[in-house]
Amino acid sequence: MTRIEADAIVIEDMADFLANGPYDDHGPELLDGEDDQGEYQVFGLTIEQSQAVAEATWSARREHERDGQIRAFQYMVNHIESDPLKEIITRANRSGNVLAYTLATVAQNELRRRREPESEIPILKGANVVTLDTVQPERVEWLMRGYIPLGKLTIIDGDPGLGKSLMTLDIAARITTGRPMPDGSESGLAGPSAVVLLTVEDGLGDTIRPRLDVANADASLVVAITGIPGTDGHERPVTLPDDVPLIEQVVRQHGARLVVFDPLMAFLGGETNSYRDQDVRRALSPLARMAEDTGAAVVIVRHLNKASGTNAVYRGGGSIGIIGAARSGLLVAKDPEDESEQRRILAVTKSNLAALAPSLAYRVLTDEHERAYLVWEGQTNHTTTDLLSIVTDDERSARDDAKQFLRHCLKDGPLPAADVLRNARSYGVAEKTLRRAANDMEILKRKEGFGSDGQWVWELPKTANATLSWTPQNVDTLADTGHLSVSDQVLCRVCSSPLPTPDDRVRGAHARCLNGVTA
Repeated sequence: MTRIEADAIVIEDMADFLANGPYDDHGPELLDGEDDQGEYQVFGLTIEQSQAVAEATWSARREHERDGQIRAFQYMVNHIESDPLKEIITRANRSGNVLAYTLATVAQNELRRRREPESEIPILKGANVVTLDTVQPERVEWLMRGYIPLGKLTIIDGDPGLGKSLMTLDIAARITTGRPMPDGSESGLAGPSAVVLLTVEDGLGDTIRPRLDVANADASLVVAITGIPGTDGHERPVTLPDDVPLIEQVVRQHGARLVVFDPLMAFLGGETNSYRDQDVRRALSPLARMAEDTGAAVVIVRHLNKASGTNAVYRGGGSIGIIGAARSGLLVAKDPEDESEQRRILAVTKSNLAALAPSLAYRVLTDEHERAYLVWEGQTNHTTTDLLSIVTDDERSARDDAKQFLRHCLKDGPLPAADVLRNARSYGVAEKTLRRAANDMEILKRKEGFGSDGQWVWELPKTANATLSWTPQNVDTLADTGHLSVSDQVLCRVCSSPLPTPDDRVRGAHARCLNGVTA
């Protein structure tokens, strides 16, 4: 539908009058009478113009009524000049003829549009395209081969206190002095290069500079962006994506090859929802373009979320779009095999540009001035699944208790699984923890009997050590527990279920069951 057709429909009632009014239905001759002339004169039309409208409308009316209405409107636009239209608008406004006023106003706008210079009419441009035969193949350049690519985004995930920030400073020190990377490889740089730091969690004077010094960095090549001058004269924090152009200006000015954001969430604007994929990609896309345009590696530090699971891609804080925007993902975690809990592992979680590089081990040490630094210990066989399977201290303690419970409970031979689970509940061992402990110990599980009479039985594996002592939770000593069969347990005199704590057994009932009844 053309613009004129659309406008004609908007004033359909007015056009309908022009298409059907006052002329003889048998032909385009106008009816006689002063009233008819008065009707047209309200619209500012002469008798001659009215006759032309009638002829144009009547000739088209036989084919399609709407077409006749459009033809009438087109005549108004094409044959009435701007000045008479102004007069029509004025007279229609005075007389309260809304339809006439609308018709004249739309017609006037149409005349203005037609008189606009052609150059002012917006022209829709086509998409920019390129055929791949005109694109020159390029090799991926690396700051640290297999771990940190140049010109791309890299995410480092990990819990607080594991040395993520210290690691970025260690790598920065190597860049400023042209030394090999932590894995022993040479960087893809021609020589010492500058580094740009954006960090909010550590002080420049008491933390960043001392750590750079102990790492033998050239501090003159390390540039820290501390804020952005505000319009009110005060410094404001750096915000992504708004300040990417200013950051890029600093990167180009110093020829920096590494840019560090630590941590990411501190630089996202208040209007950016870090858990919304669209918001995150909108914030990181300009950063990715800056990395590509400048050739600098952009490393973003991020904390892990509180979720459980061993898929590292989903363990970083915020939206999945964050790791999606990065071409390389790294994970920092404790070494699950290190009893001292001082060894850390750096593992690759995502690599779009190369095969997964091997994991690297390191330790965080301090010198005589209490300045922290890293000592790298080479490659390990750890995977991200291994690293994320580590349980917390509380989880480890609970699972160890469950294992000792199983050794004691099953030391005299197999027991029905139902009895084992019931005994575990009585002594404060959660079923979920018990089953995990059973899997760790490779407890033998088999079904005895058939049909509804059958039951599952648990048994210690032949190699299990059943001589270890065990003190169940909420129980003073093993002397208080007796044998762990159901028949030997102290039962509540109200609900007849086992009493889990010494206080309950002294009362002879659960506290909740007494309900005001004294022992």
